[in-house]
Amino acid sequence: MVTNKKDDSMKKVLEEIKELDINILRLIINSDCKDECNITPSQMRIIAYIYNKDGSIYQRDLERDLNLRRATLSGILNTMEKNKLLYRLPSDIDARSKKIILNEKTKEIFTKKMENLMEVENILIRGINKDEVTIFLDIVDRMKNNVKKECDKNAKID
Repeated sequence: MVTNKKDDSMKKVLEEIKELDINILRLIINSDCKDECNITPSQMRIIAYIYNKDGSIYQRDLERDLNLRRATLSGILNTMEKNKLLYRLPSDIDARSKKIILNEKTKEIFTKKMENLMEVENILIRGINKDEVTIFLDIVDRMKNNVKKECDKNAKID
């Protein structure tokens, strides 16, 4: 198999991103509030979204804004409800929809996890100046846009 320098550099980028991801997850796990904060990353995204939004939140809002499929999100919400992280109430407007509401304990857990994540963030950027962080974030944003465009292009083909 013949490869060129560009192929090698892209493999290296993928390997480095994967290794960084693994190391960040290890750091989060090791610095996390273990017993009472047993929340998956997907659940954390949902909690953060609800916690930071004003007004009523419905499943369709989460599907749209977090780019999650209905079945995937439904399964996560069912687990979260079973674990008493949130509850759902019938909507005043549409009987088919239910408001998603966090309980107070979940809000407390979220606050603790956010403090832990801020510590991890500070560790990640230690020794890196603001300009370098800005450049890094710009590059990551461009990579995400490249991936999104490719996914969108492939979705149109299917």
